Amino acid sequence: MEKLFKDIEKKSLVRVSTAGSVDDGKSTLIGRLLFDCNALMKDQIVNLENSSNNYGYEKLNLAYITDGLRSEREKAITIDVAYRYFSTKKCKFILADTPGHFEYTRNMVTGASLADILLLVLDINSGITNQTKRHLKLASLLRISNVTVCINKMDLVSYDKNLFEKISVQLKQLAFSLVLMQSILSLFLH
Repeated sequence: MEKLFKDIEKKSLVRVSTAGSVDDGKSTLIGRLLFDCNALMKDQIVNLENSSNNYGYEKLNLAYITDGLRSEREKAITIDVAYRYFSTKKCKFILADTPGHFEYTRNMVTGASLADILLLVLDINSGITNQTKRHLKLASLLRISNVTVCINKMDLVSYDKNLFEKISVQLKQLAFSLVLMQSILSLFLH
C-alpha cells in the first residue's frame, strides 16, 4: 500500500476544463472519454443506465456522467461545474465540465480558473458563436496556455472537409486576435 501512495505522489496532475456554447457536446464528450477509458466504476455505469432509462433514452446518455443534478437532467443542460477524476500510469487528471449557457458563464470561469488545458468543444453546425468567443476570451484572460479545439458533430455534416477547414481557419484567426498565439490549438474530429 505504501508503494501505491508513493507512485501516486510521483504522478503529475493535469487540470482540464471544457468550454463552448450551449449543446456543443461538452458533457457528452467528457462522458465518452471517461466511459471509453474505463474510468467509471460498475455502480456508476448502472446508475447511468438507470438514469438514461428514467429520462426516456434508449441508449446511454453519456452526458449524465457529469450532469448529475435533477434540474440539469430535466432541462438537458449543464448548470454547475462537475469535476471528475481519473488517472493513468503516468498522470492524474481533474476534468471540469462547465456550462455553455450565457447565464452560467461565471460557472465556466470557476471551472477554468485553475485549468492547464482548455478543451473547447464546437458544434460544426453552429460554428463559432458569441459564447465560443466569450469562452476563448476568458481563457486568454485566465492565461490558459493550452487550448485544444474539438470540432464536434462532424457526422451530421457527412464529415465535410471544406466546412471543417473553414471553421479551423476562423478559429485560428480568433485565437491570434485574442493573443492566444502561445496556445497549442489542436483540431481533431469527434
